Amino acid sequence: MSGNDTEADGTEVAVPDKRDWPRTEYNTIDWEAAFEDGDHGLIAMVEQSSTAAGILACSQVSIRSLFSRADDADTRIGFERQLNDAMSESPEGDDTESGDDERRRRVIELLREIKDHRVERANFHIARIKAGIDKQVERRDNDAKKLLEQAAADAEGTAEIDVDDAPAAESSPQPDHPDDADASEYSAEAAFVEALSRLLGGRLSVLREGISPGPIASALPPYPVSPEFAERFGELVRDQFAPAMMSACRPFILQAEHRDPKERVSYILENMEERRSREILWDSWRVVWNELTDQQEPPKKPKEEKKSLLGRLTKKKAQPAWMGETLTLEEWEDEVKRIERANERARTVWARLTEPHKRFLPPDDTDRKTLMNLFARTSGALSKQINAVRQIAEQGGNPGKVFSDYQQGKDIDLPLLCACCQRQDLFLKKGVLKDFMRSFPDAMKHERFRLTSRFFAKHV
Repeated sequence: MSGNDTEADGTEVAVPDKRDWPRTEYNTIDWEAAFEDGDHGLIAMVEQSSTAAGILACSQVSIRSLFSRADDADTRIGFERQLNDAMSESPEGDDTESGDDERRRRVIELLREIKDHRVERANFHIARIKAGIDKQVERRDNDAKKLLEQAAADAEGTAEIDVDDAPAAESSPQPDHPDDADASEYSAEAAFVEALSRLLGGRLSVLREGISPGPIASALPPYPVSPEFAERFGELVRDQFAPAMMSACRPFILQAEHRDPKERVSYILENMEERRSREILWDSWRVVWNELTDQQEPPKKPKEEKKSLLGRLTKKKAQPAWMGETLTLEEWEDEVKRIERANERARTVWARLTEPHKRFLPPDDTDRKTLMNLFARTSGALSKQINAVRQIAEQGGNPGKVFSDYQQGKDIDLPLLCACCQRQDLFLKKGVLKDFMRSFPDAMKHERFRLTSRFFAKHV
């Protein structure tokens, strides 16, 4: 521990210094011990606090220490708001010891949520060290201090950005364009963008495999099987989504810097497809997807202080320390402006994704989750499900019963749509799709098979 932080009510709490925290044999922070150590852990600090003010103070300095970098600001603010919510919810016995016990329980639950995320990322980094993908940085002398801190940052899932390189709050770091050099050589940042684009492009390629270009059932093809939509989606991944994911996915970029420029894309892509990497990337993708396609709600406007003479003469009643800090009017205005900029960007991105096209039927507002979830579904799994659905239709017998059994517990709507496009003659003209759908109530058809019901309404 190093340094002190004093709260408004005089509560003084030691500020954790990451350099003093316990380390594993791989020089990553031992997050289990950092949080759970009975004497010096972050959770012990909260457990030992006897008042609501002490609980709040300990939790605030822990969160500020855990998310201290410039690019952690949004995450830190989010957890501070959750902390304030945990402290300000009024349990039974609000001003009693039992009320403090309830606040303590909720705060510890929040800290353990943060701990689980840190442990997962550290284990990911250690696994890569064991596999020889990442290098372990040894603690040798003062000259190695910065490298050690960088290694710790990698284990936490974010890397510190030099101030001169830090992006503006409303923008994301832009990659070098591969056209600036040999097209087969990429900077590490450009390789990350290209790899992410290829990963998602591979998913879309599987969806349209074996489907002839042109109309389907005398109509424009649905967007999931359209090469033109895949091109549009790829452009947005390169221009918007991948750059926005760079900060959270910095370890992939740092690792690629040590590879031959011609090998960087394939190296990152291979790492992205590993199960543990996909889980971490999925978290980042979901956050970025929601930020770039959906609208955020602004915070509630704080009450303005009265400027009357009586108000100036009357002493303002102090807010209990456990209530946490509220936004000032100026801070609220800044936050509203930030959200307005983010919402305008999200409207632009979503309008581009759903823009009408003369060669395919575009997505609509109900397709946000389907498009987001493309990231979580591997090409191999999608291909296997499409083939299985098509084979059920081709084998004869009682395909409706077999399909009903097969689809249980699976999200089979997208594979079913693609199988219908592959074998229009079988599913649409010969009525196998109707056989598949016959056993499902109408409400279930539209809920579980939303895409298929929408694009092939006449055949369902």
